[in-house]
Amino acid sequence: MPIAILPISILDVGVASAAGIGLAPFAACLRGADLPVPAPMAARLSAFGQIPPRKAHWLTGFDASAHLGSKGVANLDRTTQLCVLLCRDLLGGLPAHVSDRREEAGVVLGTCGGSLKSIADFIRSTYAGAAPHMVSPMQFPNTVMNSAAAQCAIWNGLRGLNSTVCAGDLSGFAALQYAMRMLRLDHAPLLLAGAVEEYCEFAAFAHETLRPDPDSLQAEGGAIFALSAAPDGAAIGTLLGVRLGLLPAGAEVAGMADAVCRLLRSACVRADDIAWWSTASGQEAEAEALDCVFGTRLVALPCVAERFGHAGGASVALQVAACLALAPAGIGLVTASDAGGQFGCALLRRHTPAVH
Repeated sequence: MPIAILPISILDVGVASAAGIGLAPFAACLRGADLPVPAPMAARLSAFGQIPPRKAHWLTGFDASAHLGSKGVANLDRTTQLCVLLCRDLLGGLPAHVSDRREEAGVVLGTCGGSLKSIADFIRSTYAGAAPHMVSPMQFPNTVMNSAAAQCAIWNGLRGLNSTVCAGDLSGFAALQYAMRMLRLDHAPLLLAGAVEEYCEFAAFAHETLRPDPDSLQAEGGAIFALSAAPDGAAIGTLLGVRLGLLPAGAEVAGMADAVCRLLRSACVRADDIAWWSTASGQEAEAEALDCVFGTRLVALPCVAERFGHAGGASVALQVAACLALAPAGIGLVTASDAGGQFGCALLRRHTPAVH
């Protein structure tokens, strides 16, 4: 089969959200179950002033040591703790014929820039200490953008390729696109790919600056997918293709429609085969673009950002996870765009009935 259209099996997905750890509670909240009440960071002063009081949906009761044990957890930042946990749970639930090759597996994570708290705390320590070089050597590794992916490999004994990609709010698409390319080129038998973003005072400042709307909620969480190029009867879905790029200025709707058409052609999928649509950003321009391609409004799945809040670079990954939980069997389209002119789309086949 030509590499351009080789489908990628989605064996399983791990989700972290304000609803808890796991796909089931996440899906239940999307269906209408009560979410925990959104809460702000503890009211206190940071090095940059008063923390924005805007509330967010985050894992307020998350205790990494309860999930991972106490050994070594204190040296991991929150982003890494969530990533390590999701990867561990994914690997533990895979069938034997896949998990037997776990040492060859790799990790691909998407992020807006790594752990903002780790970076800010380390930089601050160079000013607050007795001298600029008097910093904790245990603190520095968490400032590296690839730290979370590296720790996922170390904690879970994975020796395959290890990468981190950054594409702002569309980092989830970038991670899936890169993982598909590596699998199609036979660089790994199994990849854990997705995106996770933490909630901290520095993320709250960023959200306040980039989204001044006082009703805009912020979210913490992410989703990581177990992907394989080998067909698998137990797979919960299939990735048929991912496309990511910049839109032409002044012709955004036409650019989105063209990107969707190109994706359909590359995956050898007809427009009539698309049964549903899901957006991670909720932009009306995306709906207009799809009208140009499909001629009518497709059945739309719930938008995660509208229910949980905006999760930054993890928004797309959470939206794809929502599709695996809620979409009917068949092929659908996932889209997302951002204020910088990026647009991404993915073709996803849902294999089995939605999670109940």
